[in-house]
Order: sequence, then C-alpha cells, then structure tokens
Amino acid sequence: MYVNVQGARKEVSKHRFVAQPYTFARITCVEGKVGWRLTGIAEIEKINTNFQVLPLFVRAGQLINKMVHGEEKGSLYSALYGAYTSISLIIGIRKEKNKVFTEDELGAIERIIVVRILHRLGYIGQSSLIEPFLELDEIMQQTIEHVILHKKTITSIINTSLRASGLS
Repeated sequence: MYVNVQGARKEVSKHRFVAQPYTFARITCVEGKVGWRLTGIAEIEKINTNFQVLPLFVRAGQLINKMVHGEEKGSLYSALYGAYTSISLIIGIRKEKNKVFTEDELGAIERIIVVRILHRLGYIGQSSLIEPFLELDEIMQQTIEHVILHKKTITSIINTSLRASGLS
C-alpha cells in the first residue's frame, strides 16, 4: 500500500522520529481523493542495521513493491516481521559466540523470505520441500540448513514463480 506523506521529516512534524527508513511501524491512514494519507504512526521497532542481513530485507521490500499493486489483504507483514525477529535472535546468539552468517546461510535466509512472499501472494503452491518453512513466520537454524541442502530445487521453484508473475 502506498501512503501519501508530506513533511513527515520536517522539524515541526510529530511523525519525524518514527517516519525513518528501515522502521517497522504501526500506521493509521485515511483514504483521500487521490490515495491514502497518513494520520498516525507508532514505531514498533527499528530494523537492526546488521550489514549482513539488512540488504536481504531491502530486497524483500523491493520484491513486494514490484509484485503488489494497490492493496493486499494478506500476511506479508507477518512474514517479514517474523523473519526479522527470528534472524535478530540468531544474530544475538551468534554475537555471543563471535560468529557471523556464511554466504550460503545468507542466501538461504533470502530464499526463505522470497518463498514466503511468493507463497502468500499465491505464486507458489504446496510442496513437500518447502512446506516445512511456510507454516511459521519465524526462521530457525534447521530451516536455514534445510534450504542450503536443497538450494538448486528451491531456487528453481522461485525462478518459476517469478516467471509466472511476469517479473523475470
């Protein structure tokens, strides 16, 4: 959904501290003559700017913007927020052990997010290979390992879905 927001970052705006990039927020809107207008905003959480993971969520947001035109009645928000919160927990555990994500793990996380988005938009049906990580919004280490093992097949499923949507 696109919302018309004017002057939200001006010094006099009451929304300026919340209307920042990479922030999960609860917003209230009203439908105007030309589109939706922001009437209220409350920060839920700022996205952890972990430089390994932030690009994954930026690309996920870009994918949603390309695929969703107008209003979407679905659970895309819970898919992204669930992925974000669980990845944040994994990052916290790994920081204690001085570990970072490998390139394979980052690729697996991105595939999980993309499959969930495509599934919730109706471009991917049920499959025994991807079913284990479609039910929950969270991402667990076992899910990441499962996706790494089946990288080629899952990538093929994603590419087929993107071609079907006309984006590829």
